Amino acid sequence: MAIDPRKRQKKLAKRAKKQKAKAKRLRQKAAPRYGIGQISQAPIQDIIIDRNLFDKGLGHVVMSRNLGHGFMALSMFLVDMYCLGVKNAAFLRLTLPDYSDAMVRYEMIQSVDSVSPACARKLVEGAVNYARELGFPPHKDYLKAHRIFGDIRVEDCDVEFEYGYNGKPMFISGPYDSPAKCKQIINKLTKRLGPDGFTSSTGDPDLDIFP
Repeated sequence: MAIDPRKRQKKLAKRAKKQKAKAKRLRQKAAPRYGIGQISQAPIQDIIIDRNLFDKGLGHVVMSRNLGHGFMALSMFLVDMYCLGVKNAAFLRLTLPDYSDAMVRYEMIQSVDSVSPACARKLVEGAVNYARELGFPPHKDYLKAHRIFGDIRVEDCDVEFEYGYNGKPMFISGPYDSPAKCKQIINKLTKRLGPDGFTSSTGDPDLDIFP
């Protein structure tokens, strides 16, 4: 019985995908086990922010350090400057080819600007402090990702960042924010600030308070 060429092609593609994933795991397993002190002192490679972060209030701050021996350390922070601080965070050790591929893909879908190390740290920490005052802690992986800053001094940044929208917190729901989560956030803001102390945009007319 002849094998359907389409099924064979699909099977080969699936096998190739598994082999690629296995090779990536092996490369990551072979990565040198740098201590956090070593990582935080490694040479800085890139520091970028989404160009629309200040216009839309939401975007990534990305920082990487060159660990040598063909490996990179990378921290990414999804920063909500209007309300929630660091909504997501991740720390990764990548091979240099994987890092280069990731950065190329990222810059293909997002316009970015460079920023000084001190200002990157000041921006991220300022958003976290603003959100904490509202009762919202940063993402669970924030502390791990934050270690990449090492001894960078926020005092070396003379830029003043503004948080909130028109002087008030503004909650804008994301694609992964369920109605229940949106309601929980709105209730917390209402309890802390009162119904006139913030604005919101969730797509739900029963929750939204427009500026």
